Amino acid sequence: MLQFQFYANGTLERDWTDNAYFVDAPLTTTVYATNVRCSTAKTGDGQAAVTVAVGCPSTGAYTWIGPLHVDKTAGPDGAEPNQDVTISWTDSWTDLIRGDLSLLRTGTYTGSVLACGLSNVKAASATDGTVLAAGGGLYFLARGAYCNVASTPMPVPATYSTGAAREKGSSLTPRTRDAEINADPRDCP
Repeated sequence: MLQFQFYANGTLERDWTDNAYFVDAPLTTTVYATNVRCSTAKTGDGQAAVTVAVGCPSTGAYTWIGPLHVDKTAGPDGAEPNQDVTISWTDSWTDLIRGDLSLLRTGTYTGSVLACGLSNVKAASATDGTVLAAGGGLYFLARGAYCNVASTPMPVPATYSTGAAREKGSSLTPRTRDAEINADPRDCP
């Protein structure tokens, strides 16, 4: 009986087995290798390797597919109060930030970003368990990210902006959401 051993990028993923199938869903280009032996042998009789290229648009940038949905997560056994939320969207490469609404009321995103929740991750949801003080509130913003890009510096990322006129400020004090968020040290890189 033939046995198989599977590797992904040099890391053993499945040791000797008689199952000739290995299923994976790589997010980046991956080199897979397989050793084959007869079940009575102590060592492999042969090896084969293949590179699986994960396709991205030519720029490596994915357009982020919204909208964001923020839903309250039920506590253990439905117990309340529970402030946990689940943020969801259509599965895509994403940067997700969490910010403080009280700080945003000062008129700028700079200084209001609390954390980069996801950076350059292919996902469809994230959870947040931030405990809010009385009267506190959070905002969440997402943008498309890059897949399979290893350049430095990174290409210009997608935008947090919707392009709405209310995001641009006035002619006396023009502003852009992206510039203000990018100026915050807790923005996603």
